[in-house]
Amino acid sequence: MKKLLLLLITVLAASTALADKIVFLDDPDDSIRARVHFILTAEREIRAQYFTIEDDEVSASGLSLLGKAAERGVKVRIIVDAMHNLMSDEKMAALLLNPNVEIREYNNFKLYAPWRYSKRMHDKALIIDRHALIAGGRNVANGYFGKASDDDEVTKPVLEDTDALVLDSSAIDEAANYFDNLWFSRFVKPVDLSYKDKKQLAEGACDSKRFQSERGDNEYDDCEYRRKNNIKKVQAAMLSLNQAYQKTIAENGNPTSKEGVLMAWDLLAVKTGNIDYIYDNPVGQKSNLEKPEALQNNIAKQLYAAVGRAQNHVVIVTPYFVVTPEQVELFKMLRERGVKVEVFTNGKNSNDVSAAHVGYENTVHLAEQQGVRVWLYNGPDTLHAKMVLIDDSILFVGSFNWDFRSQNLNREVGIIADITAVEQVNHLQTDIQDKLARIMSRSHPRGDGDNSNSKIGHLDENQIRKLATMIRSSHSRTWLWDLLFPLIKGQL
Repeated sequence: MKKLLLLLITVLAASTALADKIVFLDDPDDSIRARVHFILTAEREIRAQYFTIEDDEVSASGLSLLGKAAERGVKVRIIVDAMHNLMSDEKMAALLLNPNVEIREYNNFKLYAPWRYSKRMHDKALIIDRHALIAGGRNVANGYFGKASDDDEVTKPVLEDTDALVLDSSAIDEAANYFDNLWFSRFVKPVDLSYKDKKQLAEGACDSKRFQSERGDNEYDDCEYRRKNNIKKVQAAMLSLNQAYQKTIAENGNPTSKEGVLMAWDLLAVKTGNIDYIYDNPVGQKSNLEKPEALQNNIAKQLYAAVGRAQNHVVIVTPYFVVTPEQVELFKMLRERGVKVEVFTNGKNSNDVSAAHVGYENTVHLAEQQGVRVWLYNGPDTLHAKMVLIDDSILFVGSFNWDFRSQNLNREVGIIADITAVEQVNHLQTDIQDKLARIMSRSHPRGDGDNSNSKIGHLDENQIRKLATMIRSSHSRTWLWDLLFPLIKGQL
């Protein structure tokens, strides 16, 4: 009897410990701090996958943390979309000198299969030791964390974004398994650094060239000169990463234990119902929505199914809104049941992709015809958060935009969480409502005037003015996209 009672207590304790939990990472500083804390205390493996990793302050900070983790013996694996890998070869080479680091690219260009190049990996996820997951809209670059360009010249968009930290959930294992399947798939290949590869940097790498060519050139000397020059560049990159690491520690602290980090973030977390990690086919192309297997192999099918169960109110936040036929059917079904549907998306003052804005202008009437209320974000920063709130009780946060590209072409990931709290004050719902209220305060209903509020995060008035000028100039050739729209509609 005592053994049975002990077993029941153990099972109940385990089930309580594994209750799904979430922290809504709206504030960019909190989002950075979560990444720093969990990477610094990782013990076994870090999986990182991002649509873009740029070569700036935030990128250097993240790469430096991953490099230090590898020095502690942590296995670090990074997948980045090949078309949007902006890391310098020198920084990647510096990391790859450690055998615990691997970097692979998704969907390198193939001359014999150019049609594949339109299908990108838009995923954004960081998985630590299978005990923490950060997923949402943020890539690895200054703008996604509310920062201007390093030189303060504001040459790239600054983004209103969000993501979420998931703890104690089977969704973390789902994310890790998805990553592993994608890692070994035919779409992912090791990054090619050419002469900066560690084999080319190693002593003796030029020994095979110890002969004089017919032209009289000393190929060995040329090779050695290039090798030593590249070593200097990689060493400079290592120094730069070390400096970034020291700055990051100074700004965010250096937690001493995994248990302490888990306890600190657990205090901020909200216990939820089930959290699911949703994604596209990890080893093949995503399914057409009309096919039976789409529910397992297309994130849009999974997300639209969740939205379709709404009873009262759906709020969609998407940077790019290009209405597809499937979305029209979804909106029609919801409105026929009396469900209120609101969409927040970028207006011309904030949209950083002029082609996507042309797609919005040519299709938004299809949603409005179904009774969808559309709000336009005013800028001069850019709305980049990708969220859906269903009946104030189901939350989606991920990489999915409501357009043809995310629905049919790009690889996407995200979480769907039952955020109805049990026996606790649900500050998560308050955080989400605060986020939506801030977006609304910077938006206006489509057709109304500009009600924007120009106060933005870390930016001063001069940076805000430059940002607005940059966004306006990006739309100087929308006439061209208007002409091409019938041909490229499915790519937007």
